[in-house]
Amino acid sequence: MGFKEKNFKALSKTKVSQSIVQSLIHILFGFFNMGPIALIIGRILGQSAGTITLAIPFLDKDRKLIKKINRKDIFWSAKRYIKFPLISSISQFLNTASIQLPVLFISSQYGNKAIGFYGLANSIINLPTTLIGNAVGDVFYGEAASVGNQDPLRLKQLSIEVLKKLMIIGLVPLIIIVLFGPYLFLFVFGVEWKEAGIYARIISFLAYARLIFIPVSRIYSIFERQKEAFLMDALRVILVIIVFTITNYLNLNSLYAVSLYSFSISLVYLITFLVSQKIINYEINKVS
Repeated sequence: MGFKEKNFKALSKTKVSQSIVQSLIHILFGFFNMGPIALIIGRILGQSAGTITLAIPFLDKDRKLIKKINRKDIFWSAKRYIKFPLISSISQFLNTASIQLPVLFISSQYGNKAIGFYGLANSIINLPTTLIGNAVGDVFYGEAASVGNQDPLRLKQLSIEVLKKLMIIGLVPLIIIVLFGPYLFLFVFGVEWKEAGIYARIISFLAYARLIFIPVSRIYSIFERQKEAFLMDALRVILVIIVFTITNYLNLNSLYAVSLYSFSISLVYLITFLVSQKIINYEINKVS
């Protein structure tokens, strides 16, 4: 099951079930004013729903594989892929921190009104781009894992093709949000949320950069470059801290803060992509 078998249908069902269960629990618990505990429970049960979705077809079709599992192979795999839990887990923590830290900084520096505008804009703008980016990234990873080590030149071509297609896909919504963002938020959410559309204009550039650059960055995992991925994630966290330290010191308003944050992280995403291409070039030179 998974990328080795290219069972993208099961993976897609998993992501959908996770999102549905998590959202339903958040809504349900919201009626009972359970606060942050609803977010935690929703996250846990959402992930559990995804695990069940993957487990059912596995137990149905591949139950015989369980009998082939032995202690020797388990220890060999643990030693062979030790960098994944040791480095990637910390890297994932930094990645999450770089996304959540702006919320804390904006809330503490600019208050509830600013974080409300930012939170709504960020949720609306990133929801479709995240879904598209994750879906494309999963498919790319499945194809790239098959050809990566044997034909890195083909992998490079594939990564450029994916980049170009994502640039085209994301360009139309980017233009719409930049031109009409405040008016769209005014129409959908009411006059009191019009300013969130201004935040959406700014965040849309960051969402666009994430959409076109991040799916291709799965290359780090394919070639086991966890250290490089860790450095990229650490750089994002450092930049977030620097950005909001500067904006606080210069007493800049929240729009300037979000603008500087979006520009800085977009630049890191570009660097992440360029480094991934450098990794592929290195692999091409190895086999040539």
